[in-house]
Amino acid sequence: ATYRQDMRASLFQSYIAAREADLHVDLVRERDGLGTRHQLYLLPCAKLVTAPTVEHLVERVRAGATAYASYFAGSTDNQRGPWMPWINEIFGVEQQLRYGLVDEIEDDEVTLEMATDLGDLVAGSKLTFSAGGSTRGCAYLPVVAKGAEVLAYDQHGRPSLLRHRLGSGSVVLCTYPIEHLAARTRSVNPESTWRVYAALARAAGVELPASVDDPRVMVSRIISAERETVIVVNLSADSVEAKITTSRDVLLMDPTSPTGTRVDTVSLAPFEVVVLVSDAGSADAG
Repeated sequence: ATYRQDMRASLFQSYIAAREADLHVDLVRERDGLGTRHQLYLLPCAKLVTAPTVEHLVERVRAGATAYASYFAGSTDNQRGPWMPWINEIFGVEQQLRYGLVDEIEDDEVTLEMATDLGDLVAGSKLTFSAGGSTRGCAYLPVVAKGAEVLAYDQHGRPSLLRHRLGSGSVVLCTYPIEHLAARTRSVNPESTWRVYAALARAAGVELPASVDDPRVMVSRIISAERETVIVVNLSADSVEAKITTSRDVLLMDPTSPTGTRVDTVSLAPFEVVVLVSDAGSADAG
């Protein structure tokens, strides 16, 4: 039961972070298969992953996709650590775990500093995460890079975000359970996981029809036979001016304007919703 609670909490937090990054998310069950149309796969706090899923992910990565996974030791007293014997091979690392033991996070906050660029995260950028959660679940994965490129180090100089090229794509490993840490911290959102997801999406070539570079504002599309509508939602108690970035074939218009005024920026009162009309086609951008 505890495993299920952990998975639900981490998946929910991952979904929140992905929506803060304006990613269009499909939630899939392993037994149903992962499909072949996605460019980015997110495995938050992946303690348990089935062998068929791993094989499918590797196949998709070799074909050009990007797969991300974060480490999670679990929050129970028994069976601590990941049930993933393929970590070294797939992620290009050598894990330094001690059997039956976890490497606890020593600090109240985890800071990752980018050593190289990833999407729009440039070298030198810093991401901070609150180290919430139980003592057992608040643990990191000690690794040595063995073929993987270190994207970021933590404040102790340990590799914490690594990328390993496989075929035409790549796998990215986060050695901290950042989704679990956020899920177990009160009033934490928005926190830095959305920046990781946004950078991964950009590096993976995911094209967003419309997005806002502010995690307090979410952008969604509703596609019908008649038209495509873009909904911009301020989820905060702050007044926000949001600049909307669109793909090159999307033009947003104010439906209340008789002249069809083009919209690039919207001013949102606390918790306000603004509806815009897009002239883009109904094809899914992935």
